[in-house]
Amino acid sequence: MYHNWIEGVIVKVLPNGDAVCWLDAKNLDEAKNAYQTRPWMHWRELPTQPEKIKLTRAEIAEKLGIDIDQLEITD
Repeated sequence: MYHNWIEGVIVKVLPNGDAVCWLDAKNLDEAKNAYQTRPWMHWRELPTQPEKIKLTRAEIAEKLGIDIDQLEITD
């Protein structure tokens, strides 16, 4: 038996590991217009973009335990 994959937006993860999802919503904007929910036993979080970390040259040198004049950053 073949089932089409339906995308949804998770409303809440339940204590048993299932999730309650808005149906027919691929993102939060579409979920604003969704009126039906259903429990999902098989779900996964989509990966997000990793947060960028901003550091100064002085902070990098301090973390490495070196003098800032010893630090040369290259690509």
